[in-house]
Amino acid sequence: MLNRMIISILVLGFIFITFNGCNDKLEMQKEVPWKKVCIKWGTSSAKVKDMMRTYTLKNSSSTVLTYKGKYPVNAVSYQFAEDSLCAVVVLMDISRVDKKEIQSSFADYNALGENNSSELYVNYSTNTLATITSFQKEDSEYVSVGYADLGNVIVSAEP
Repeated sequence: MLNRMIISILVLGFIFITFNGCNDKLEMQKEVPWKKVCIKWGTSSAKVKDMMRTYTLKNSSSTVLTYKGKYPVNAVSYQFAEDSLCAVVVLMDISRVDKKEIQSSFADYNALGENNSSELYVNYSTNTLATITSFQKEDSEYVSVGYADLGNVIVSAEP
């Protein structure tokens, strides 16, 4: 049984998001019907840039692309390992979304429990680990939904 999960890919995604989807050419994120993002693991950064061409790119590096979102999303951040999509984080102001609706969108996932104030879910058929995290920054409260390729998640059991 896992006592702790270290999710390095998602943590990096949270760090790189600064407050600020895919088109239908690739598999769409069906679990979040009000904001679809690409979770086709292995997609190149060039393809993601093409899919996100109607969004404003806020930050770019060789490993992270962060876009200004469209209502109700504040920002979308894509992370790459060797130019292969491995994680996505969607940031939303909690006043713009219904957290229960977000939670219910993970019906096709197995709930793993909580870790460091994050709800953890896994979908083995799509090779996806998902998180829902609520947090406060300054005077605002946010919720983030993160997705990571299970092949890029580091998991360790606490002794």
